[in-house]
Amino acid sequence: TEKVRKTFGLRWSTIGVVVTIVDETKSQGSDLKRGEVIVQVNQEDVWEPSQVAAKYKEAKEKGVKTLLLLVEGNSGARNGFHFSPLPVK
Repeated sequence: TEKVRKTFGLRWSTIGVVVTIVDETKSQGSDLKRGEVIVQVNQEDVWEPSQVAAKYKEAKEKGVKTLLLLVEGNSGARNGFHFSPLPVK
């Protein structure tokens, strides 16, 4: 939404899932930051939180240890796209 874009300073053309909360107790091993956008999970586009959750659940059921996220950052050294591992616990 326009409000979310303004709040996190996102480009108009950005499509993905905005990270709004990072729970430090559950995010060990991940470098996700508030305001970043998850664009892909394991090289598949995502645009709804339920898609990210489904990919995580599927990986957990298959015994996969890590998901590979393509993330768009919007501040400082993390401006632009980068890959980020997401441990599956």
